[in-house]
Amino acid sequence: MSRRRLTIIAVIATGVAGLCTAAVIALTGRGFGSGTSAEEAYITQPKAWVPLTVEYEVRHAGTGMRYVEHRASDGSTRVTRVDGGQEVEIQIDNLSTGRYYLFRGGRWREHPQRPRRDQGRPSMVLDRRTVTPVPADDPRVAGFAEVPMALSFYEFRAPGSASVIFCPELNMLRAWSADQESEYRVTRVEIGEPTVSFEPPAGVPVEVRNEPGGRGSIAELPSRSRGDR
Repeated sequence: MSRRRLTIIAVIATGVAGLCTAAVIALTGRGFGSGTSAEEAYITQPKAWVPLTVEYEVRHAGTGMRYVEHRASDGSTRVTRVDGGQEVEIQIDNLSTGRYYLFRGGRWREHPQRPRRDQGRPSMVLDRRTVTPVPADDPRVAGFAEVPMALSFYEFRAPGSASVIFCPELNMLRAWSADQESEYRVTRVEIGEPTVSFEPPAGVPVEVRNEPGGRGSIAELPSRSRGDR
């Protein structure tokens, strides 16, 4: 097996649109011995998106915000920020149409979607030497207790105080993260195809813009040239 160095960069935003903090986490494989297989070296995820609905809370500077995220089996996502029972912001990444929609201030906007690595397919892996297993009864992942499937959790600690826990079986879903100023915590997970729409409601005015929008993507950056891969 080729000994290549693999750097996986995951941009983990503590919140959605409007929060000023983000943790940029680099997970680096520095090359394994010839007797180590890829399965032993890296923690992988399913090759297809697992459809789900996840509810989570973000606490920042003493305030808390609640979000509901729906993810379809094609990788499309719909993230809703809820305040006082009202949907105050909605972000939709529709991978089937290549469009990003934003509802804010009572208005809808449409953008072309930002380019995605691997056409939006799941691709992130974890270097086993950079993460630590987290037991399923850890209170930080209590929101996954009702999920009817076996799950594992792995924690990566960045230099300083930033830390993030991933769930490989759910496509490296962020289960929990925290730094000095904020905390992200999943409170509920439901497996299954969402029934929500991944487009604005029919008939509503939508402002069309040309600049790309939506989430960034996970990028693998090999340290060697393409010919060495």
